[in-house]
Amino acid sequence: MDYVKIGTIIKTRGLDGTVKIYSTSDFRSQRLAPGSRVYFYDVTKQEHLPFTVKTHQMENELDIVKFKEINDINEAELYLKWEVHVPKRNRDLPKGFYFDDDLIGLDVYGDDGQLIGQVFKIEEYGPYKSLRIQRADDKDVLVPMVATFIQEVNIDKKQILIKLMAGLL
Repeated sequence: MDYVKIGTIIKTRGLDGTVKIYSTSDFRSQRLAPGSRVYFYDVTKQEHLPFTVKTHQMENELDIVKFKEINDINEAELYLKWEVHVPKRNRDLPKGFYFDDDLIGLDVYGDDGQLIGQVFKIEEYGPYKSLRIQRADDKDVLVPMVATFIQEVNIDKKQILIKLMAGLL
């Protein structure tokens, strides 16, 4: 089964085993809704463990989550720094929306047909996300994920076409 990372457990909250998760998902309230199944991922052991969300609330950029399987702070501390994953199933997003992990690794071309580089990270700045593009012979470049710059995203062809403008690169 393939998974999508939605966050990382960064600390505990209270004595009942509630944890704080730094979220990397746009769909936090849906993916962490009570009753949802998520998987804790230990990077060192490369193993997934299933957990069920009992309660969820958002606090700034953090998700405060209580899981049915964790009953006290000692149990919760075992999972600090573990990633939180969900199965990569639903690919039905509205037109113009993409999962971050689908964009990473795509080749980026200018509207002149020249290869600019490859997306290696998605970053959030203000109201929009930006593609961090790694170029072979130059510094990285950030391109905002807005219609002004992004002309086409083709996941199947593994490429993105951007409109070149003065000062962008």
